[in-house]
Amino acid sequence: MRLEETDWQILRFAFFVIASVSFIGMIFNSLLFITTVRSSNLRSACNILIAFCAIFDFGHELLPEISLSAGVFCVCSIGLDRMLSTLPMFSIRLKRKWLYLTIHLLLIAIYSSYTLYLLVAYYEPQKLICGMPSAFHGVAVVKWNLALTFANVLSVIIYMITWFIVRRLGASAETRRLFRSICIVMVIDVAGLTITTLLANLLMAFDVRGAQFALHCVAGIGANSGIAFKGLVYYTT
Repeated sequence: MRLEETDWQILRFAFFVIASVSFIGMIFNSLLFITTVRSSNLRSACNILIAFCAIFDFGHELLPEISLSAGVFCVCSIGLDRMLSTLPMFSIRLKRKWLYLTIHLLLIAIYSSYTLYLLVAYYEPQKLICGMPSAFHGVAVVKWNLALTFANVLSVIIYMITWFIVRRLGASAETRRLFRSICIVMVIDVAGLTITTLLANLLMAFDVRGAQFALHCVAGIGANSGIAFKGLVYYTT
């Protein structure tokens, strides 16, 4: 594949930005996980789910496809936990915390296993340019994007319902602060991934060559930036 000088400049810029935000993300997510482990004040189900989300986001830099799927659905699980926390009838959250967390982790594992299924079921030996979507062959990449979109839409719905419940029933200042922080993270995460997914889907209509290939790399900046700065939001809000 022959690239023009402009395409090389775009690629260098995209690589520099993605590498930088990935490094920042690994630091923030590591600190978030370590802080949760070492602090006795961060033992609620929500805090533990946030720590798992940090691990999945850290793993995105090492095992991107499966870790990204797990992280996306973990954001959904955190929103579900916040919604249930506002409903007194779900007292099992407090009485059986580890059973409650196990159910969340099983749901995350089931969702992530679909990604593994797509990687294996649609595998075709072929030469490809290295990139995260390149691991999905044929229609698998479309199905993976649909699965991510489903989780993101579900997250938005859950957070909107939770926001309505908090406004309607009222909540403590601490609960409102925590929900505001998590809601900001959800917006950053969903927005970053949505931008990447939309750009990737638009570019799929073109041949992956020249400027199109360079723009595919640029499309990854949104998702990586969202993952990188989630930890910073938790610390500052």
